[in-house]
Amino acid sequence: MRARTTPTANRYRHKLIFVLALILVLSGCTTLEQFDPPPTPTNIPAATLPPTPLPTITPAPSLAPTETPLPPATATDMPVATDPPVTPIPPTATEFPTEDQLFIGENQLNLYPAGAIYAGDQVTFQLAVAVPPSVAFSTVKVRVEIDGTVLTEQSLNSRNLGREYTLVLPQIWDTTDQQGSHTVTFTADPYDTIQRGDENPNNNSITYQIEVRPPNTNPVEANATWIVRDIPYARIHVVSGTAAARDLEKLAIVTEESIRKAMVALDEEPRRIYDVYFIERVIGQGGYAGGSMVITYNDRNYSGGRIDEVIVHETVHLLDQQISTNSRLTFLAEGLAVWSSGGHYKPEDLNGRAAALVATGYYIPLDQIIDNFYPVQHEIGYLEAGAFVQYLVDTYGWEKFKQFYAEYQPAPEGQNAVRLNESLQALYGKSLEQIEQEWLTKLGEITLDRNVVADLNGTIRFYNIMRRYQANYDPTAYFLEAWLPRPNQLRDQNATDELTRHPEESTNIVLEVMLTEAEILLRSSNFRQAEVLMGSIERAMDNQNNFIDPLGASYNEIVQDAFSRGQEAQRVLLDGQSAIVVYTVNNENTLYTLEYVRQQDRWAVAP
Repeated sequence: MRARTTPTANRYRHKLIFVLALILVLSGCTTLEQFDPPPTPTNIPAATLPPTPLPTITPAPSLAPTETPLPPATATDMPVATDPPVTPIPPTATEFPTEDQLFIGENQLNLYPAGAIYAGDQVTFQLAVAVPPSVAFSTVKVRVEIDGTVLTEQSLNSRNLGREYTLVLPQIWDTTDQQGSHTVTFTADPYDTIQRGDENPNNNSITYQIEVRPPNTNPVEANATWIVRDIPYARIHVVSGTAAARDLEKLAIVTEESIRKAMVALDEEPRRIYDVYFIERVIGQGGYAGGSMVITYNDRNYSGGRIDEVIVHETVHLLDQQISTNSRLTFLAEGLAVWSSGGHYKPEDLNGRAAALVATGYYIPLDQIIDNFYPVQHEIGYLEAGAFVQYLVDTYGWEKFKQFYAEYQPAPEGQNAVRLNESLQALYGKSLEQIEQEWLTKLGEITLDRNVVADLNGTIRFYNIMRRYQANYDPTAYFLEAWLPRPNQLRDQNATDELTRHPEESTNIVLEVMLTEAEILLRSSNFRQAEVLMGSIERAMDNQNNFIDPLGASYNEIVQDAFSRGQEAQRVLLDGQSAIVVYTVNNENTLYTLEYVRQQDRWAVAP
């Protein structure tokens, strides 16, 4: 790194110390950050081009949050939109159409690997099909044709969290020697065997043009291998060349401490070794668990949250299988995970946030959530579930709740609220309605904290925007629609691209950088700036990716300039008339920094 000529040596030293600290912090910044945001940069010296990697120091991280969060990068002194902070209208449950006809709608296909398809990829198709109640989904066949040749005919075989019936065909298309444009057609009920519920067969087919690029020459992906690290209670799996591989030792420490936290919360010790996969691409809110854990870890943190919170949350989903061998009620399972983690995305006062939920009109009656959990607005559903579990534990004790959780017997779809009511009466001697009313009375006695209300409003707004981004720009990440691959199968096949590749077009990078900064502002209680930045993101998406306000235009100009240099921005920290870009090159995991300054109404690399 070459410093510019400045008046004093002390100024050099202060700047160098900050840049090294920034790289240190960013080496641990992920889609699910575990550390507090870095301080606001001020006049940091630029990196030289071509860049030289700055040293990275990796001390053992602390899981305890900083008592007084450091302020994040802000856009003070930047020309910004003057919209006042807006309290969003309380969101309702996500609406899913109830169709009485079999058909395939537009934009119902997801391709894996996400992002670009290169010759040689083994492509997975995931197609959603609207199926009327009168038709058994497993009887619906779908024909897949590529350039007029039938590839396969198979029945619908899965259902996503959005309740859509889907056909998932893992690694069905070998694109070796398939460079170029291909016509891919999907036809439901190709032989017209379904009469009732498919009176109009003309909407059963849809065609896509899929471009297969020349073979991928990126050496990082081409030479990717699995790296395994054993720790107490778990075996960590990462892919070489990723941020997780770079930070593996740090992740090992955080993972072990997080698993132990979940063990203490549930008073349970794992009876087996858990496989934990840290992947490069974003999935949903950052992770999921089945037989193993899959957790997003990358440098461009657009889905927010803390890595330790997510690991605790997903560990609980594995540990609670030792408490209950039944098929668990989603409302209780997610509530237990939120309560055990002490919050959803960060340490949170669940009682205070639930009280704010009621006071702001966001609260949804429990009988509406229990049988409709995932389609309900995510933050509301998870908060209510976690706070309700906390109420039961605080009021009646952990051992009684643990017994309740273990004995709960799942009900048929649509009947879980009724079953939960019966179970509460059997063990607690009160109905769901009685307990809910007593709980709401307790919440009504809590004095509202205006910062908690502002944070709740901002969090709900942010994640609504983030999911809108996913649905339209990164659909394989959208939790209601995403296919959740079994990583052990991909590991056994030595396949890595479905877990690492993600959209990397310049528009994706700009919006993800802006989302990243908005979430950091929220976590630092800088609600005003977060609202302004979220408004800028919304306006860009409302206007076909045109960044029409000065703040959005600044992010776009800086990221696009870096993109033209072959640099992929991971963070953009704006500070008045200067900015620091933290970036990677050629999909490698080394972080570099570069300073930009605003001169004559444009952004340019600092001299």
